[in-house]
Amino acid sequence: MKKKIKLVSLLIAILNISYSLSFSAEGKVGKSIKTEYEKDYTKSSLTVIQTFSGDSGKYDTKSSHSFALLDYNFNKNWSLLLQWERFLNLYDYKGQENQINNDFHVPKIAINYQEEQIGESKIVLNTQWGARQFDYFKSSQNQIWSWVNVGFDFKNYFPKFESLEVIKFSLMPMFIHGWYTDKKDNDLGYMNHVSLNLLSQYKLPKDFYLQLDFFLSKEFYDGNYRLSNTDGTTYDSATYLGFYAWLEYSKEVYKFNKQLNLSFNFATGFDPFVVSDRDAKGWVPPYWMLSNTYEWPTPVATNSGDYNEMWALFALPELELNYSFNEDLNMSLFAGGKYSNKTWGGKGKEFKFQPQVGFTINYNF
Repeated sequence: MKKKIKLVSLLIAILNISYSLSFSAEGKVGKSIKTEYEKDYTKSSLTVIQTFSGDSGKYDTKSSHSFALLDYNFNKNWSLLLQWERFLNLYDYKGQENQINNDFHVPKIAINYQEEQIGESKIVLNTQWGARQFDYFKSSQNQIWSWVNVGFDFKNYFPKFESLEVIKFSLMPMFIHGWYTDKKDNDLGYMNHVSLNLLSQYKLPKDFYLQLDFFLSKEFYDGNYRLSNTDGTTYDSATYLGFYAWLEYSKEVYKFNKQLNLSFNFATGFDPFVVSDRDAKGWVPPYWMLSNTYEWPTPVATNSGDYNEMWALFALPELELNYSFNEDLNMSLFAGGKYSNKTWGGKGKEFKFQPQVGFTINYNF
């Protein structure tokens, strides 16, 4: 039983990465949607984020998360993303039942293309081609993903009001191919993913922002990717229906001077909620949903037995001290914590608080 728990925890941790098409919420809690909305596509940027997370109740989750992102814009249409993450345990990991292994690194590359108008229509076109690797330092397995998606954004067809605005309403088909190898490059299996997704963001009154993303996907499995249930039945395909629902709020609470201020940031929602047509054990949400969660600390344990749904519900308050050296160079220190269920797979349970502190440096050029 403990061996099964370790394998499930390992699989969850492999997929437990949280970066969206532009920025993650980590280091930008309460304002990730606003940051994307106000992004200046004529400038490039370099972002560095360092986060230290504590334990979650009985679970050993103390870890360091280092993140660097170069977002280079060649022009208003083409951009290149180069991203690197390093996860490091801050405790003696021995593979025990209540431990999760955060000792791996994740390089990523993606090319983005954006067209502000398709023909005579008001539709905005967004396309991304990308690849990402998950490499555990103490595991014999390697996992690589590649994808292509095309987004058709209909936001310009919605009326704008002073206190309410649709800032994204994108229909996005997507294809993903993932494969397992070991350190000797032996093939351990692969998966193919096709999906049709609806991504939407809204600017609300009183400094609130809302993101609602819906995903309908079909996946096909081989080798280590195959699903199974407790009676030994295996599945080489599955259908998933899921969504994100994030509500964000950010407000300046004190301004020391023109360069230094203190803000309160808050986010809450489902991250994500997924149902499947397969009643199986040990499965996790599709790669794209799990790799783009609001923050990278997702639930760390999975309920035993078969299940056909998974969900994570969280609340995340934070205080952030911001300092602007000039209009292009900014630094912030943040401290807060995430209250969420630490067990999922069927009914979510064991809601625990996980503290976190860190800093962010952002340079535009």
